[in-house]
Amino acid sequence: MSAPPLHTRRRWQGKRNSLPWRAVRIKLDENLPVELADDLRALGHLVDSVAAEGLAGQPDPRIVEAARRDGRCLFSLDKGLGDLRHYPPRQGRRPPSPEIIVMRNTYLVCYDICDDKRLRMVYKTMRDFGDHLQYSIFECQFTSSDLARCRHTLSEIIDHRVDQVLFVDLGPVEGRGDRVITALGKPYSAIDSPCIVVDGEAEQPRPARII
Repeated sequence: MSAPPLHTRRRWQGKRNSLPWRAVRIKLDENLPVELADDLRALGHLVDSVAAEGLAGQPDPRIVEAARRDGRCLFSLDKGLGDLRHYPPRQGRRPPSPEIIVMRNTYLVCYDICDDKRLRMVYKTMRDFGDHLQYSIFECQFTSSDLARCRHTLSEIIDHRVDQVLFVDLGPVEGRGDRVITALGKPYSAIDSPCIVVDGEAEQPRPARII
C-alpha cells in the first residue's frame, strides 16, 4: 500500500477518529482518457489499464475477470457493465466493496440547424439528454451507450448535407469536466478533449450560425 501525496497527508494530520487512508487498486477501461490514470496515481492509488495489459477490444466478461483476478476495481463508461444480472458482486466479501464503477463524461452538445422545424425537433430531443445552457448548447453527462443513443436519435432528425452537431468531450464528470468550463459575463454554474462531428459535409467549413 503506497502512501498518499504529502499535501493529502497533511489534511489528515490532527484529525481524530479518522479512518486510515487506503490506496485503491484500479483498472481503467479503454473508453476512459489516459490522463485519468495520472490523476488517480497522483492521489496515491494503484492504477493499471485495459490498454496497457493488451486487453483492448476484448469482450466485457474477459475484462471483468481480469480485474477480479488482480483484485482491482474496474472503472468504465460502459453502462452494460453496471447490470447486476450479468455481473453480480462476488459472494462472501465482508465488508462488500464495489468491483465495477460505471463513470460518465461531461459533454457539450452544440448544434447548427438550418431549418426551423428540425431545430425545434433537435431542441426537444436534447431536453431528454441534458441541461440547456444557452441557445443551441446543452450540457450532458453521458456513458458510452448514452452518447451512442443520442447520436443515433439526432442523426435521424438532421439533414446531413447542411446541418451540424458537435459533441465536445470535457472528460469525466467527477474530474476535468468540472474544471474546464469558464465564463465571461454571466457566471457559469454547474448543473446537478476530443470532438465528434455529426455532419455530412464536415470537410467544407462553414461560418458558425447561432440560432
